[in-house]
Amino acid sequence: MVCGVPNWKACCLVVAFCGDFVFALCGDRNGLHVAPRHKNDDIEYAIQYAEAHNWRFVKSEGHPFCRLKCPHAARGGCTMSVWSTPKDPFLHARRIMRKVDNCPHH
Repeated sequence: MVCGVPNWKACCLVVAFCGDFVFALCGDRNGLHVAPRHKNDDIEYAIQYAEAHNWRFVKSEGHPFCRLKCPHAARGGCTMSVWSTPKDPFLHARRIMRKVDNCPHH
């Protein structure tokens, strides 16, 4: 699930490559948006895992690649930063999935 839509291949219109990122221009109920892919496969899988559990992908400005937010939209909801270049990408991916699994709001 690249763009938050379970069957993303059916909704994607254009795929573009820009440096280390792959962008998929996708359509869903909210219109068109661009969903960048993380350059590390383990972390990308963890992001897709979070999206499959209804976490939101929020594009980030600065060092983090993005922020993931749990379905609980209120102020007390769970969030996690996804780093662009973590020291151990496999461990970072495991932390993302653990955070999703331990979220009390789903």
